[in-house]
Amino acid sequence: MPTRLNAILLIPVLVGLVMGGFQVKGSIDTWQEAEDAQKTAQLVRASLLYADALYNERDVSAAPLLLNKDEDVVTDARKKTDQAADAFDEAAQDMPQKAGLQRRLKLFRDQEPTLQTLRAGAYVSPSSPAS
Repeated sequence: MPTRLNAILLIPVLVGLVMGGFQVKGSIDTWQEAEDAQKTAQLVRASLLYADALYNERDVSAAPLLLNKDEDVVTDARKKTDQAADAFDEAAQDMPQKAGLQRRLKLFRDQEPTLQTLRAGAYVSPSSPAS
């Protein structure tokens, strides 16, 4: 008789433990999703700051480069863009490992090296072809 009583009392305890385990797993999953969302938001913020720095560099450096004046303005603008790029790189290292984010980052990384070429040729007259 005591064995039956123990079995009857043990079944609800085991069911409660299993159900509690499911709740804990669900809570951990939710917490991890929230962390991923926070890291993604940080990456988006860093990318927006990088894009803003690129736009500012373009706008601020146009006149000095066209007039061949005030290299400090251009240097400062490029320095700010480079700092924003570093901040973006730091945020990208901590981004969630999701296929969509990785694909977009790869596409961006494939194009990012052209920035140096664009800077070098910014507002320079193309050389005339040899006759």
